[in-house]
Amino acid sequence: MSFVGGGVSSQLSVSNSYLEATAKREGEHIGVLVLYDGSIPQMKAMADAAKRGVDSVTGITVEMYRLPHDPPSDKTVISSVFDDQTFEKSLYHKLKSASGVLFGIPGQYGLPPAAVKKFFDSLGDGKAIGSLNGKLAGVFTSSPLQGAGQETTIFTTITQLASLGMIFVPTGYGFGPAMFDLSELHGGSPFGAGVITGPDNKREPSSQELEYAQYQGCYFGLMAKRVETIR
Repeated sequence: MSFVGGGVSSQLSVSNSYLEATAKREGEHIGVLVLYDGSIPQMKAMADAAKRGVDSVTGITVEMYRLPHDPPSDKTVISSVFDDQTFEKSLYHKLKSASGVLFGIPGQYGLPPAAVKKFFDSLGDGKAIGSLNGKLAGVFTSSPLQGAGQETTIFTTITQLASLGMIFVPTGYGFGPAMFDLSELHGGSPFGAGVITGPDNKREPSSQELEYAQYQGCYFGLMAKRVETIR
């Protein structure tokens, strides 16, 4: 799989081949959840790209859901992006059974939206505390403008992940030279992929931003697989 960043695809290919061989020997089947806040439409496009990246890793199963804006106390109503129908399932069970969770969290004033914070708060009543220890977590995000809080949104989310015992997986500069390309507007940072939506939230993700999200999904899937094979 090739990405705009270049230079990293060969390293990922080597790692992927090794991990795939190990997985086939041990019969590993590893699940990754992609959970995104759909309060702005751009996050759905970024989540789709991240899911494609996870899908590219052989042996990884991936499910993607939109987080609700008002999670109830016992069960979470989640919307399946596969059929766009709302149904009731225990999201907490899915969190416990997944090897890693990739969150799509739009930035609001450099922070996660209140609905996302409420979702994390709902995990602190005993449903998930302790059961998520050691699971991987990554975040992709958005902001209306450059310098408008993409890094702080993810950094603030890390405080929630730490309380749950989850291990944050940043992308670093693995996406390559595209991260330093100043010829066009783009989001993203070493913390994770990002999209700049414009002050009116009408700017669509660029091909570069989508490819970064896809790269993050692939990289996250590889890391989840690596963790499972060494346990």
